[in-house]
Amino acid sequence: MSLVGSLVAYKGRPAKIISSTTHKFDLAFTDGSSRKVREKDFRYIHPDYIDVKDDSTEVDISVLEDFQGESLPLKEVTEWLLNEYSAQNAWSTHLIAEEGLYFYWNRDVLVIRLKIN
Repeated sequence: MSLVGSLVAYKGRPAKIISSTTHKFDLAFTDGSSRKVREKDFRYIHPDYIDVKDDSTEVDISVLEDFQGESLPLKEVTEWLLNEYSAQNAWSTHLIAEEGLYFYWNRDVLVIRLKIN
């Protein structure tokens, strides 16, 4: 599977993979800058790159109650929270995960930890 053209997160910023070699990926950022990084240095978000917005999305976290303590991929959590796995929705789920209130990253999956009364 080629990751070229994918939306990724690098140090909290959205980026597009524009090329790859055996050990490095060339990322392009919205400010026009680029950087070569290893795969372990970025987080895969979505196969399609778009210019995403960093605004917070209102979601009903209670739909994840049955998954307390489970590990789910970003795609699945995005579908549960926002009904569709689009690039913008995946980025919004990523931002919620970075807050660490309802779930957190464990490698490439999200661990659900809700505190709903």
